[in-house]
Amino acid sequence: METDKIDYDKTEQYIRSIRKEWERFIEKGVADKEIIRPIVLESWKRSKEWGVDPKKNTIISLNGKELDNKLEENRELIKISSPLLEILARSVRGSGFRIDLFSKDVYILKQWGDRETLENSRKLGSFPGVCKSERLAGTNAIGLASYLKVPIQLIGPEHYCSQLQQ
Repeated sequence: METDKIDYDKTEQYIRSIRKEWERFIEKGVADKEIIRPIVLESWKRSKEWGVDPKKNTIISLNGKELDNKLEENRELIKISSPLLEILARSVRGSGFRIDLFSKDVYILKQWGDRETLENSRKLGSFPGVCKSERLAGTNAIGLASYLKVPIQLIGPEHYCSQLQQ
């Protein structure tokens, strides 16, 4: 039985070409549509128009009381989804993956993952109470999915803010 093989050289080359186009977009406001997916390029344009700083990961977060209120508003969602998300989190333990539960207005409510993964996420500004809306945080997967009402996956340099491109 033959397994699918990933050509890592081509993948790295593709990632480098996206990063180069991101730099070009930040500098000149244009990017090659053959390299950058239209959905990403449009998000970059909105991010720029909304004044998101591509060199800075702006973190908009709730204070303690506001977060408590947001968690209370979403109590039923958290109660219903947590058991399933905990099972999912156990299945990806040790992989470096993180699972986030968001409110409908794109605030992180809860996170699951290895301690190291969650600590790294916190350093990058991703923790309960943070808003990941595209308007505030620029192009990011959950912000874009929420804005367009479609599922989406992004790779590093497709994010608008350079600190999220790791």
